Amino acid sequence: MAHQFRPVDRDSEMLLPHDMLDWVPEGHAVRVVIDAVERLMTRDLTGRLVPPSPKGPAAGPQRYDPVMLLTVWMYAYLRGVLSTRAVKPQPQRNPTDPDSRLMPVRGGGFIQGYNCQDAAADDRLMLGGYACQDTGDARQAQELAKVAQKGAAVVAAAHAAHAADRVMLRQCHDRMCTLPEKEKNAPGHDAAACHHAMTSGIGVLVEDAGYHSQANLEAPGPDRLIADGKTRDLARRQPAEGPPPEDATAVETNAWRLRTPEGRALYKRRAPDVEGLHSSIEDRTGLRRFSLRGLHNATSEFLFAGLAHNLRLLAAVS
Repeated sequence: MAHQFRPVDRDSEMLLPHDMLDWVPEGHAVRVVIDAVERLMTRDLTGRLVPPSPKGPAAGPQRYDPVMLLTVWMYAYLRGVLSTRAVKPQPQRNPTDPDSRLMPVRGGGFIQGYNCQDAAADDRLMLGGYACQDTGDARQAQELAKVAQKGAAVVAAAHAAHAADRVMLRQCHDRMCTLPEKEKNAPGHDAAACHHAMTSGIGVLVEDAGYHSQANLEAPGPDRLIADGKTRDLARRQPAEGPPPEDATAVETNAWRLRTPEGRALYKRRAPDVEGLHSSIEDRTGLRRFSLRGLHNATSEFLFAGLAHNLRLLAAVS
């Protein structure tokens, strides 16, 4: 299958004795994006996604390499530049999307749009997500748990590779471990076991009150802790110690756990992790409205913004 792309040569010398990447510091977000896109957008995948160029007089000029175009677009999202006009002058339309629905908003009122579901790890890494037409969250809890598990499995596989490199494992452990520095570096602390416990899968899936239901608490999958009231009301409840009563239902057990020190500490982490992800996508990436029409395309655009968020996190620790 023949393609005619304009060649991309980042190593070519300029008039001055430099190549393009000499101007980019090691660990810069540009390098992170280039590496990620080239790993994702293989030549085989490009050949299946991009139709071959016509031959003969209809061939026309060479097209830009789609890997290069995706790299530019991803870096633009990472920098919060979503409009094609800001990347290159180009007409852009944003008509009403027939797939969208009226969604209630906090404080009253409605907006025309989608309900975007996402899952974040405790380092704010986006594990996955999707857009839906449901005006509530409770019916999305079990589907979101599947998305979170799938994303966590990918992350776990990547972290498992660190086990073979003691230096990389130690760096990753030190970045993620929440123990005090003295305990983290104590001789008796097993950094490899701690790293495995933090990265091998979902420990507890913590969700706000919008997801609360008996069915969701009893559903198969990861352990769940779901708020059954507003945060300020949870803080006013009488603390609990130890395990719940033996005859407690799933709802009663969950309510008991929310009153324990461990449960309160877990739920306290939800807001900075999940809301931190939302803030990054909305404020840093700038995704406050979709530019594509249709439920499938809205999900794709939402996940593209999530990937930009994850690459921003990766660049920060590179």
